[in-house]
Amino acid sequence: MASKKRDHRVLLELLNRASRGEKVQPVSPEDGPVNKKLMRAAINLLVDWSPANRKRFLDLVEPMAEIGHMTVGKACEQGAPGMHGSYSMGAILAVRRGCEGRDDPEMELACEDVLLAEAGLNRHFRFKVPDSTRWAAERPSWSVADPVVLPCPRAKDEDKRGEPMPPYDGYRDVVTALMLGEKVKRPAKYYRDDMAIAVRIMKDLVDRGIWDSRLQAEARDAPLPMLRVTIFRREIPDGWIAWIEDTSFNRQALIDPLTWVRCSRADGISWGYDFAEVPSA
Repeated sequence: MASKKRDHRVLLELLNRASRGEKVQPVSPEDGPVNKKLMRAAINLLVDWSPANRKRFLDLVEPMAEIGHMTVGKACEQGAPGMHGSYSMGAILAVRRGCEGRDDPEMELACEDVLLAEAGLNRHFRFKVPDSTRWAAERPSWSVADPVVLPCPRAKDEDKRGEPMPPYDGYRDVVTALMLGEKVKRPAKYYRDDMAIAVRIMKDLVDRGIWDSRLQAEARDAPLPMLRVTIFRREIPDGWIAWIEDTSFNRQALIDPLTWVRCSRADGISWGYDFAEVPSA
């Protein structure tokens, strides 16, 4: 049996190939976390745009408006940083691009609704780190320009040095900026990595006028979407603080949760992974 990390890499490779129109074999629609369900459903739809595959994908994305953004069943990955967010956004963006040349306005709208909800979530939790060079020196593998920071149900409190991983993801920042119509300057090699599937497809949609000025304007005005796990935010004298409420449901539903984030306009960011530390204000 493939490890979880290897399974994610295999699915990501297949999703990249399918999104480029290469011939790949369908995958089994197994249960699992939100991002894997979306990747599997997207791969199968891109391989065969059949009624059954359409229904399977729509059954994942359409209920999100009612039960919570990036929520499938009880599993929730709203605002997930790292590759979890890129897996999910990459799958939805690949399907949205796959709609081109097909008469499928229902699928187009379903994908755009989720993408606009993502923009609505991210744009309410953007924070520019004043001293980005310090972060770049410590985390050279991360893109740290204008990171998105928010507490969320899926964040890894680990890395090879045993320190907490920062609660942001450069890919998510860039996808958000592109959705909002902001200028993005990245070298061509940035978009070539398989890991960059979401930003690569989002940029392609913008360049081809598919994600046009109308959608960019809608993204800039997008409200905070329905969230399965409520995120509270409060202004404080030197910045803002946001946290996830400590409830029995949240303790059961959340995987690797980032429970709070405090952003100071002068000092940067602090974050916590323990509900015992969750501030009430």
